[in-house]
Amino acid sequence: MPKFTSSTLLIEIPELLEGTYRTHKQIGAFRLLTTEPAKFLGQDGVSFTYEYVDADLLTRRGEARAAIIAGKLYMITFDAPRLHYFDRSISDFRALVSSARLR
Repeated sequence: MPKFTSSTLLIEIPELLEGTYRTHKQIGAFRLLTTEPAKFLGQDGVSFTYEYVDADLLTRRGEARAAIIAGKLYMITFDAPRLHYFDRSISDFRALVSSARLR
């Protein structure tokens, strides 16, 4: 599995998630759709969207937010089948991201 280290850069986080999904879920098809700077937990971070095909052959769509704070990676992800469930629930994920706080 890919490892987060103190030298990992914020721009490498989408690739870290991709590598983790490819290894853990044993998938071959993973596509990063968008990557852009975004605030997360009140800090500079990254927002990205992705798509992959899981073992059940359903295409899933995902969205993630991440930030590196005091040398630690904080990330939240959401993915669901692209045909209905992703669009149905993405607003809940975005509301959760907006309300997330680090204590």
